[in-house]
Amino acid sequence: LLYLIRLCRWRNQLGIKSSPWKHLNRNLLAFGVLCILLSREIELGLLVVLSILYFVSIVLNVFDSVWIAYKSKARKAITFAVGMVLFLLCDINVLLFNLNSFVTINGVWFARLYAFASIAMWMFYLPSQVIIALNSGKDKGCSLS
Repeated sequence: LLYLIRLCRWRNQLGIKSSPWKHLNRNLLAFGVLCILLSREIELGLLVVLSILYFVSIVLNVFDSVWIAYKSKARKAITFAVGMVLFLLCDINVLLFNLNSFVTINGVWFARLYAFASIAMWMFYLPSQVIIALNSGKDKGCSLS
């Protein structure tokens, strides 16, 4: 939610009227649609539902951050978008690492993917957090300048 609020502020600075509530509603709509689609395939316990909500939110925030970086060309927006993409890659590897808790997958390829994911999630996590943290230094309300 904090990333969503920050991205809405940047959007407003670009002259595009934006509200966190509008984007939250978009996230919740995407979340609902994804839950309906997935409920046909797997049992949706609380952990899975919360994970889907989180994943929808981060994917849409990544798209927004890349779009804002493209539109503004501001260094701060570009580095933030890079950090968000790395964060998404980290979360995808966390998903792959924990996938066998929800579905049964056998095979050599999955064992290799699991081994890679156990390292890759940390390989993407640390740089993403450093970039995002360095990007959020003191400024005038998260300005793009």
